[in-house]
Amino acid sequence: MIWHGTELGDTCGDLLAAVRACTSKEEAREFMSALRAEDQYADPNVGYLLGYLDREERAKLEDWCSVSHPIFGCAQPTPKEAFRAGLRAAMH
Repeated sequence: MIWHGTELGDTCGDLLAAVRACTSKEEAREFMSALRAEDQYADPNVGYLLGYLDREERAKLEDWCSVSHPIFGCAQPTPKEAFRAGLRAAMH
């Protein structure tokens, strides 16, 4: 995908960097609209990657991109809660 004249790479790091580079809610929504047109898994992929960010940035970008983490939703789990949720997800 080309975003702002630059080819978006194929790595998770490239995708996360592009989302984090958005400077407004409108820009994030435009980015997500373009990404959704090319990738049916855009929402869960971006939601998952946002889980690697600190709580404040994650909450902001979840709102801006209209996404949530595919396992945690918009909750901010502790490491122990995250581990348990991962185990539950793996068992299903």
